[in-house]
Amino acid sequence: YTMSLPRREVLDLNMTIDQAFQFCVSCGVLVPPHQRVNPEQMRSQLATAGTSHLLQNAAAGQLESQSGNAQTGETGSNHG
Repeated sequence: YTMSLPRREVLDLNMTIDQAFQFCVSCGVLVPPHQRVNPEQMRSQLATAGTSHLLQNAAAGQLESQSGNAQTGETGSNHG
């Protein structure tokens, strides 16, 4: 769609036609070159995030297990 605006409300952007087209096609997702991540960086970041997420889930599972045992009076060991 098009919009008619007063000139004082228009901001002139320093971008090429290709960048403007990419902005429109991607619904506004335009990443500056200094913020772009190459595939190797992405794999490394995902691996780190995944490991930390797994550790958090494991810790939460232990806490839930301990609180469940405390509520039922179980200690987690079976002595007979």
